[in-house]
Amino acid sequence: MSWSFFGSSDPDRMGEGDGGFESLFMGESRWYSAEFLYTDNQRLPDTAFEVQGGVILQRKPISALSDEESAKLVHYSGCAITPGFVNSHNHSFQSLLKGICDDADFFTWRDDGLYKYARLMTA
Repeated sequence: MSWSFFGSSDPDRMGEGDGGFESLFMGESRWYSAEFLYTDNQRLPDTAFEVQGGVILQRKPISALSDEESAKLVHYSGCAITPGFVNSHNHSFQSLLKGICDDADFFTWRDDGLYKYARLMTA
């Protein structure tokens, strides 16, 4: 399962040196928590989850973390962590338009390529 982190306005906050994203995908395990953690269709207050090598190993209440686990905790105050979203938006139809009006400006491509041929495509 992938996770999305929302709310950080500081790009350095999730970078090298703070236990941020780089440790999600390599190295030792880390614990993560946020003001808002959502999964299983519910908000999980006082919850942290352990990640190593991009894999979520476990989750437990922050209050139940050992001293060693707490030392590895990265808390994102004022942020939300949610399961990753599936991006269902795509432009796959455009592969069928390759070579049609490729050298035209956008509006010509749209009118003489996209609109002209898209109506001929069926699912």
